[in-house]
Amino acid sequence: MRKALTTSAALAMGLMQLAAVVVHCITIYVAYREMGLISAAVSAILPGGSELYWSIYMWWHYGFFALYVLIIIGFLLLVLFALLLAALASRAATS
Repeated sequence: MRKALTTSAALAMGLMQLAAVVVHCITIYVAYREMGLISAAVSAILPGGSELYWSIYMWWHYGFFALYVLIIIGFLLLVLFALLLAALASRAATS
């Protein structure tokens, strides 16, 4: 059970990192489409803040069901799931 849980946590963390890169690339594209090259460059430099800014921007301008907002929510759920698995694996390893 411990090995399966540890393996699952490692896979979830790897998937989370890959998804973070994909989400950031999508954020740069959204920034370019909405505001232009300078916004895309600033978004490329500031990963976490740009995702937060553009998700709020898209939510206010296009509503909750904008594709970008749903992608961000899905990514946040993946992060929570990966952290939960990591915590469970850590707890199982110590007991």
